Amino acid sequence: MSQIFNEQNMIRSLSGSIPEGETFVAGICANAKETAIIRVYSNCVPVFDSNKHVDYILPAIEDGKPLDGAVTFKVTKKKYAEHSVYICITQNYLVLTECSENMHYYEFDIVKSSPFAVDLTERLDVRDIKYVFPFDDIQDVTIKKGIFGSLKCNITIKDGSYFKLMFPKRNGLGGGMPYYDEYREKICDKLNSVKSHS
Repeated sequence: MSQIFNEQNMIRSLSGSIPEGETFVAGICANAKETAIIRVYSNCVPVFDSNKHVDYILPAIEDGKPLDGAVTFKVTKKKYAEHSVYICITQNYLVLTECSENMHYYEFDIVKSSPFAVDLTERLDVRDIKYVFPFDDIQDVTIKKGIFGSLKCNITIKDGSYFKLMFPKRNGLGGGMPYYDEYREKICDKLNSVKSHS
C-alpha cells in the first residue's frame, strides 16, 4: 500500500496519460467503487483473438491500403470491483489511471453512428484505452460527504462513461502524499466548477 500512496509513483503513472501540452495540476489516490469507459471508433476494423474476443482495433487504412470490414465500433470497458486509482486534473482534462493491473469486463458493438465517434489513426489494444476526458465532456458531478472524512464522488461523462469514486481523508495515508489535502480540495473545486457550467 505504501507504493500506492506515493506521490512520485502517482505522477509517474499519470504522466503517460496526460495529453500533450497539458501539465499536472493536482492529483490524489482514490478508491473506485465502479468504473465504465465508453469509446466509439469510426472507420476501423476490429481484430479477434483465438477465443473470438476483440484483441485490438486497426484503422481502416493501413500502410496506405484500405482494409476490408471497416465499421464504427463501440467499446465499453467496465470494472465493478473496488480498486485503487489515481485521479488528476490538468488545465483542461480529467485523467485517471489504475494503481495496479486489473481485469475488466468488455462489451463490443457495431453501431451505425455516434456523435462521440473518433477516427482511429493507429492500432489500438483495447486494454490500453485511456481514461482521459476534457472538462467540457463532463455531464454531471456529485460530491457528498462520506464516513470518516471521506468524500463520495460520482462523475458522469456525456458519452455515458461514469466513475463512482471515494476520496479518502488524508489521515492514515502515510507520508508519501504530502499535498494530498490541498490536491483533493483543488480537484473537488474544479469538478464543482465544471458541474456548474454543464
